[in-house]
Amino acid sequence: MSKGLKMKEEVLASEIQAFINAFQTVGNGEIAEETAKNLKKCVKATMLQEKKSTLTIKLEISKISDDQIAMVGTVSAKVPETQIKTGFFVNDRTFLPSRNRPEQQTLPGAI
Repeated sequence: MSKGLKMKEEVLASEIQAFINAFQTVGNGEIAEETAKNLKKCVKATMLQEKKSTLTIKLEISKISDDQIAMVGTVSAKVPETQIKTGFFVNDRTFLPSRNRPEQQTLPGAI
């Protein structure tokens, strides 16, 4: 290892499992359920719209007593907005949108 680079502290499998267990327990599983739903929403929006999404998970931890803590979790998703576009012609007298060209002549017998 070169000088100046710090070695990462090893994360043990037991620490990862403790986090997973705690995360699944916050709000009787509600935070994990909301996270899964929002992850799906983010992935779908990113794949369909080819724009970035953000999934934020926040765990607030506070001390209750000498041997207890409380965890409060929130999860939010920021997905690209769906844009549905349609073009219209605009009547230059009324300035109202129309599917048909305002000055276009209609053929006899055509609807």
